[in-house]
Amino acid sequence: MPSNHLPNRSNVILFWMLLVVIAWLPIPLGSNRSWSWALMELLIFIIAACLIVVHLIWQTPRFAILKKLKIPLGLLIAWLLFQWVQLMPIAILKAISPATVELHYYLYGENFAESLRISLGVGETLQAMLKNIAYVTLFILVVVLVNSRLRIQQMAMVLVYVGTANAFFGITNYFTQGKFGFFQPASWWEQAISGTYINPNHFAGLMELCLPMALGLIMAGHQQQRFYPNLKARLRGALEFMLSREALLYLFAVIMLAGTFLSSSRGGVASLLIALILGLMLFHFARPVDVPQMRVGRVILPLVILAVGWFGVGGFISKLESAGLDSDRGLIREATYPLIADYPLFGTGTGTYEWIFTLYKKNELGRSVYDHAHNDYLELLSEQGLVGFLLLGLAILLMYWRIIKCLSLRRNAQLRGILFGVVVGTLSLLIHAWVDFNFQIPANAAIFWCLMGLGISCSFMKSKRSRGH
Repeated sequence: MPSNHLPNRSNVILFWMLLVVIAWLPIPLGSNRSWSWALMELLIFIIAACLIVVHLIWQTPRFAILKKLKIPLGLLIAWLLFQWVQLMPIAILKAISPATVELHYYLYGENFAESLRISLGVGETLQAMLKNIAYVTLFILVVVLVNSRLRIQQMAMVLVYVGTANAFFGITNYFTQGKFGFFQPASWWEQAISGTYINPNHFAGLMELCLPMALGLIMAGHQQQRFYPNLKARLRGALEFMLSREALLYLFAVIMLAGTFLSSSRGGVASLLIALILGLMLFHFARPVDVPQMRVGRVILPLVILAVGWFGVGGFISKLESAGLDSDRGLIREATYPLIADYPLFGTGTGTYEWIFTLYKKNELGRSVYDHAHNDYLELLSEQGLVGFLLLGLAILLMYWRIIKCLSLRRNAQLRGILFGVVVGTLSLLIHAWVDFNFQIPANAAIFWCLMGLGISCSFMKSKRSRGH
């Protein structure tokens, strides 16, 4: 219809703009520089503003879908408003956070202001709050714009391409001693690969997010088994497979799996394996009774053997043998517990951990500056207290419940495979968050929220059976 042509065309353009932004995020050091995360925020807000303008002009029903998410979205909005409250002067601050008032008195003496803020670093909290607003906005954009099976498939493939390209870049530099590496000195690539990231652990975080999506798409295609009556038919089938998208997905998965091992990230490898085991268990039990079980072992096991046998495991085994699981992360955690105890309800302010931690740092940690807690949960508790922790945690749990419930109801192989990728990818990063700070890396945090949005979009997708199938 002519009346729908312009809004539909506009939404297609906005959808592809969204995919371009997602593909860009890991390239500039994981968007972990002020200019790159500012660009991320700007691009996300521009797409959101354009979508709102399209909605206001043509009264499109796109935003109606958000009503089904009113509770988790309400919690996310409350979480963002709480960060804004951290910036506001509060007259009764002494009653609700006496440690904050005491620290202000310590820093400024008797001349400190009567009206104090919860945040001990206004600039840092404002900066972190803008990132969080961008993440939530990105999540909403995915839910609203990724509204068909074709778009779900396209976004899933973009995530696979992003992970594969980053892993291929890292592997190439690993075997050429950094010949093509513009982000790290040549000597660095002899130790581990980090792709376009500075830290190999955060590169491993990207692999954790993207690799499960490739596995899910392979599993979706692997559900259909063919019978070949003779050798000629088998050869023809083998050739068809080698030229198929499924074979390409196998190659992409091998490259990303090899990249994960070559990153030498103990937390990344362990988190991915644990999430895969839990995801496979969930995939086995949470399924409709009339849907045949996919033989996922035929997908996962050959990939692991091929990746380890072809590329080896780089410095992962030697690093594990020499360092074990020990690091200074334990000392950082021990020093963070008193910080949390002093600011239990409202925290010190979003983004202020680096500056407040210096007051609690132990002598064993030396003169090094620690800008993050190497545990995203402890860092969230220290900066936002129980209030912020519960608001965000409940929102994610409610969305997880919806995604897992959808996994138990979906009969469509493609949607089930993508849901597997969503669950394993996000779960792996949540596990890794116990020993690292991937959620402080804008690219990884943004792609996590993209996966959550993709899972919610799959849960909203109407089945063909409900339309008369």
